[in-house]
Amino acid sequence: MTIVGMERRRDGSKTLIVFDPMFHDSSNVTKLVDQVFSHKEPEEALKAYRRGLKYLVKYNEFEILKYYGYFH
Repeated sequence: MTIVGMERRRDGSKTLIVFDPMFHDSSNVTKLVDQVFSHKEPEEALKAYRRGLKYLVKYNEFEILKYYGYFH
């Protein structure tokens, strides 16, 4: 599982946005690859990638990688 972002919701709760190899990307997302598009409800497009505390407590540990360089 790779964490690619974090959301703070209006109610104060937080979720992580992740790419998880245990799950396949939905066809609703893959059909948009290499396309220019707009979405009426962008938060719905991220629904499959959100993970909350209930999901994350299943794991005992995580590995953290941090990049200290610059992108060129």
